[in-house]
Amino acid sequence: MRKSNVGRRLRLISLGFCAWTIVLMAIVAMRAQAQNADLGVSVAVVPSSTVTESNVVYTITVTNSGPDDATGVTVTNSLPREVKYLGCDAGVDGDCDGSLGVVVGDFPLLASGESEALVVTGEVRCLAFNKALLTNTVAVGSDVTDAVSANNQVTTITTNSNPLRKPFCAESISFVESYADKASCGGGGCDVFPGDKVVIVAVISLEGVDITQLTEDTSVGVTLGNYFVLHQLADDPHWKPGKTSATLFNWDYNDSGRIVQTQVMRLKWTAKQLTVKITMKVDDVEGVGQGSVLADQFEGVPSGPIAQVISGSVEFDPVNKSFDTVYANGGVVSTNGVIVKAHGPFNLSTVVVAGASGD
Repeated sequence: MRKSNVGRRLRLISLGFCAWTIVLMAIVAMRAQAQNADLGVSVAVVPSSTVTESNVVYTITVTNSGPDDATGVTVTNSLPREVKYLGCDAGVDGDCDGSLGVVVGDFPLLASGESEALVVTGEVRCLAFNKALLTNTVAVGSDVTDAVSANNQVTTITTNSNPLRKPFCAESISFVESYADKASCGGGGCDVFPGDKVVIVAVISLEGVDITQLTEDTSVGVTLGNYFVLHQLADDPHWKPGKTSATLFNWDYNDSGRIVQTQVMRLKWTAKQLTVKITMKVDDVEGVGQGSVLADQFEGVPSGPIAQVISGSVEFDPVNKSFDTVYANGGVVSTNGVIVKAHGPFNLSTVVVAGASGD
């Protein structure tokens, strides 16, 4: 009888311990779930109307309206593509870093009712045209729950002013590329092959370069995306010492002996700068060594806008200028089921991409 009572008591104690354990775990879980911090973000832009080749400062304020403290607060600022990142400051309580147009600020702790500031400084690129709309987007998040998400992101749009209307950029590179499928029919069948048109314009500074020392061995090369071309001034049949311009030609043939690519590079230089303009047209890539700049990567992509950052460079023997952030943008237009001379249908597409970068 005593043994039975002892066993019963032990069972009751064990059940009571389990019940209290469950209650404690539930309280801990409820407290963890109850952590909530309403974060909000705002942005002030100075100047309110930007000016080409001038600085612009974005002061980002993040506020914790509580009720709890927020840990692991991260602020992400996506700069306009027309703005080159110069630096940032997150104060004594945070740190920040930026590259390729994105600035990230980290604040380990933001107490309830407190605010922190992230200051981002940039320079409006030379190629930003008059009345361009500069769009800056900021988002904030943390490790705790934020039940109010409507104030976690803000976008500011400023109108740029370019007094020159058409900017003169000391060092810049720009391009337009059109990549389009074509159909060639004959002998009872049809083949589809790509065609590519590219225009590249680059300007680099020649400050400090003695252009009287340029010789027929002086090389000029341009790289942009997958595209690369290299010439010497002697490739111009009319080259002679003292000239300040050159026209260089290149063409390729396919296996049938037909010209499938033409390329013209025109150079013009002064004591201060070099201007390079390349015009390339490809009717058939078979047997052609040159690569396209970018657009072929988007062939077959559903219609809509695209955006990408690519790299490029210009070499003019004594100088070499790299453009590591050429901002490309464009669109894809695809047409399906096109019938060509009753031998179709074919899936044909056209891709147009443009991009520019200026320092």
